[in-house]
Amino acid sequence: MKQYMPMKPIKRGFKIWALADSYSGFLLNLDIYTGKKSNGIPEYGLGENVVLYLTKKLKNLFYCVFFDNFFTSIPLIFKLLCDGIFACGTFRVNKKYYPKHLMKNDGKYTSGDIEYAQSEDIGIMRWKDRGSKPVTLVSNMHNSSDTSTVLRKNGKGERIQVKCPTGISDYNKYMGGVDKFDQYMSPYSISQKSWKWWIKLFYYMVDTAIVNSYILYKESCNKNKKKYITHLEFRSRLTDELIGNFSCRKKNTSSPHEQRYKKKQKLSIAHDFTGVDHMPKFIDKYRRCKMCSTKAKEKRSNMICSTCDITLCKQCFVPYHKPT
Repeated sequence: MKQYMPMKPIKRGFKIWALADSYSGFLLNLDIYTGKKSNGIPEYGLGENVVLYLTKKLKNLFYCVFFDNFFTSIPLIFKLLCDGIFACGTFRVNKKYYPKHLMKNDGKYTSGDIEYAQSEDIGIMRWKDRGSKPVTLVSNMHNSSDTSTVLRKNGKGERIQVKCPTGISDYNKYMGGVDKFDQYMSPYSISQKSWKWWIKLFYYMVDTAIVNSYILYKESCNKNKKKYITHLEFRSRLTDELIGNFSCRKKNTSSPHEQRYKKKQKLSIAHDFTGVDHMPKFIDKYRRCKMCSTKAKEKRSNMICSTCDITLCKQCFVPYHKPT
């Protein structure tokens, strides 16, 4: 299940496809990549099937979905429109159905150039920003001829307004919901190193639940005009609530013989010595037990008899003072 992804900052790990809210970063749906699936639609590729799977619960709700050029294809954009989902994504010009005969070659664009093509339902728009190549975008919810203005710096360092296709402007504004979710998760992730693959995924799911809970908490505070606590404080309080007064039992490392001996000597010292002078007293230093410590097996204790002034361990205190 682990993948090697040379273009990613973390090159080895699990690949998880995710759908998130562009405003808050709330994770709406996810899918763990396990290789080629047999239940996908054959005429669509991997990226297209991922989008169709993650958006299947959004059908006919007319949400706007944004994704990058790995997923975008013109047949996918058309299919989503038929399913009642608006979609917009950057596009690789070497893919099928790109109208090369209507568009200029990349080398002929100068900074600020806009070019577009529009069918009845789908529009393709290109814009040359400051990069070496123009940005290409396909959308089923924008009129490709519509433009808006964005701020850019000129050669003198002054901020000026530049024309940009509305579709590309919206893409830059709303693309990045998954990045927002990752920004919440990465600083305080509870992920642990493990040889067992499912443990990593388990911790990822727990982290996802915590991040989504915090996002909902923030939304609730904003709605009610209340001040919200930080993400770190939220996790700290959540931990306190989950743990409560729970304390884990310590493992018993003593031998079976010692355990049987301890069970026999379980009478309380206070009960056996009420009204007598021989009472236990604790000191700072550990010394050898007078009764059970030997050269072969040394035993030390920080308890002494207040009258005898000798060191005895808890198990030896009662037997030592019993009359023979």
